[in-house]
Amino acid sequence: DWCIDVCPTGIDIRNGTQLECINCTACIDACNEVMLKTKKPAGLIRFDSVNNIENKTGFKWTWRMKSYTILLCVLTVALTGILMSRSDIDATILRSPGSNFNKDKQGIVANIYSLELVNKTFETVKYDLKVQDNKAEIIFIDKDKIVPEGEIVQRAFLLKIPGKNIERNNTKIKLDLYTNGMPLRTFETSFLGPVNREP
Repeated sequence: DWCIDVCPTGIDIRNGTQLECINCTACIDACNEVMLKTKKPAGLIRFDSVNNIENKTGFKWTWRMKSYTILLCVLTVALTGILMSRSDIDATILRSPGSNFNKDKQGIVANIYSLELVNKTFETVKYDLKVQDNKAEIIFIDKDKIVPEGEIVQRAFLLKIPGKNIERNNTKIKLDLYTNGMPLRTFETSFLGPVNREP
């Protein structure tokens, strides 16, 4: 009666599957232990199909099981590849929507942008942003250039170019993002400004 004594819901498994059964398999372990002590074959209580019990066909490795196994392996490999190839830092640079350029008295044209950084690591990351065009200048509104571990930060910055160097209304500008002194990614963004008409 060990199979009854160990049951947490107190059912008698000898009467067959019952609604109260929580599939903890404690009765299976107890029954197998008794069968081994009495030198009888284990498996008196087990999970099995009606067809296997009636026809004693035993376990068969069917084509459906093979297909599911192959599919699971493919999914596991794909998930592993995605996890290994993902970047520790995600970054996005966008011109502030709805904003136009601004031109000061010295003829310097400025556009405002937003930088979003996602730190997926367990350590604080320092970042820096540099513009490839030596005629342009980046000015961060927030001087704090760190991203705490596991956090998302958003920073606004200005990109300034002398008006005399603007040759078209929409100029393509490339920005290099560095994290901990190492290059991470190059962004290409648009810079809006009035075309210099002076000869």
